Amino acid sequence: MAQRRVSTSTKWTEEDRARIHILGLNAHGILYGHSLGQLRARPPLTYIVPSNQRVLQLAMLNGEIEVIEGDDHYITDGFDVEACDRLPSGSLHEYPSTNHVRINTLTLPAKTKFDIKIEPQPNDSYAPYKGLDRSHGTSVKFNNDPSELGYGSGQRLVVESTPAERKISTADLVLMDNEKAKETLGPIKNLICAVDVQSVVHALQVNKHRLSRESTILLTEKGMGIMEMINEQVFPNPKTRPTYIPGVFSHAVWQSGEVNTNSDVLSEEIEAQFSGVEERVNQNSLAAKRWPFGSLLLGPVAAIEGETVKERKTRQKCANYLLSALLDPAASLGASCVSADKLLFTRLRDLAIASVVGPTTVRYNCNNRGIGADEERIAHVESRLREAARIVQAYFPTLTYEYLAQGLGNYLVMSGDRVNMMFKNVVSGRKSNIEWNNGWLVKQGRILARGGPSLCPGHEDDLVYIQDMTTKAALWLQEREEEARLTRAAQRPTEKQ
Repeated sequence: MAQRRVSTSTKWTEEDRARIHILGLNAHGILYGHSLGQLRARPPLTYIVPSNQRVLQLAMLNGEIEVIEGDDHYITDGFDVEACDRLPSGSLHEYPSTNHVRINTLTLPAKTKFDIKIEPQPNDSYAPYKGLDRSHGTSVKFNNDPSELGYGSGQRLVVESTPAERKISTADLVLMDNEKAKETLGPIKNLICAVDVQSVVHALQVNKHRLSRESTILLTEKGMGIMEMINEQVFPNPKTRPTYIPGVFSHAVWQSGEVNTNSDVLSEEIEAQFSGVEERVNQNSLAAKRWPFGSLLLGPVAAIEGETVKERKTRQKCANYLLSALLDPAASLGASCVSADKLLFTRLRDLAIASVVGPTTVRYNCNNRGIGADEERIAHVESRLREAARIVQAYFPTLTYEYLAQGLGNYLVMSGDRVNMMFKNVVSGRKSNIEWNNGWLVKQGRILARGGPSLCPGHEDDLVYIQDMTTKAALWLQEREEEARLTRAAQRPTEKQ
């Protein structure tokens, strides 16, 4: 029987092409949303979050997120939000749901009148890419505006609108079954992946049906081997694989409550985890603090084995819309396009530093700055950093121990008294990114050793230690939750009397 050919090309609406989805509402996700929300030609923005609690949280905050720089507070609103399948986590604070919740709070509603202008564009936003085509591909129109938005290479598009100010009400909440949600939610053209590396596979897997080869994904997760992991577990077919923009996110940004200057950090963090079990929605946590500087390095689109030059250029054009938004100076992301070598150099430098700081804070029960509190800790840090330098120098000889030590010192000054994210994951009984940092160093050390003694015995010890501590913390929290459940059950008959 003859087979019928079926087109795999996605049918994009004008809004689909313009909309940018942000996967994750953590500190990084908040900064992305705030930054893109400042653009003069602001695109429609949608947050994809892992639970109904997050949707309700944003609703209770009137759809507003906050970025704090010193004494300055910046409020941004006007986001759509969708709940997808819950990410796998050892956390006791979020529970699975059989329904999705969506809130429709677009800043640019369909009835808004747009003032569309064409102005001279003296600066080429894509200049760092040599020979990069400036064309966005098919022209994008907003909300069915009849005018064609085509413009020349020496011009830029300006879209102005007056947002409709209104409060979020319960009428904006829409409950739908999970399977129904998968059918009704539209395709994703532009995706910023702001989740942690340990969650990225599941987060992309549950949204895979909305992504296609014409989609673009920004990946800034820290560690090595991430794109290879995504290709293997989520998008194994190169012909249908989305375009990846690899990047390095180097902004000092954190959420409130991530600072601790006390010495006994571990016990306080674990106690905080347990005491928060009863708190299902935190109304005050969608705020991110940041230093007023930082950078976002954007590498060339990831190559796909076997593709032609024409196919590569087509994928580059698909990525231009998202790139232009990130590179816009109004976004204040400090974004720039760099070569693949520059991006790898920066990623390896950051990996070496992170592989030392995170495990050391857990081992010595301290915050970031505490890893240099005494001679024993300093000796431990030096030993681990020298091991990491042996590995990364195989890629770039300039990544010496002395260079990394200077970078580590700068990082500790920048990070202040914040509790390290690996520390917070461990005390929460959640998987951390140690497999993509220390685990990668251990694997590379074995390869370079060629059957000889391990080049990273200290990092191998840290890998086992962190995994063991994570398991112990998860069991401890489960036991405390069970005790609390039994206590509540015992009190119910008394309460009824």
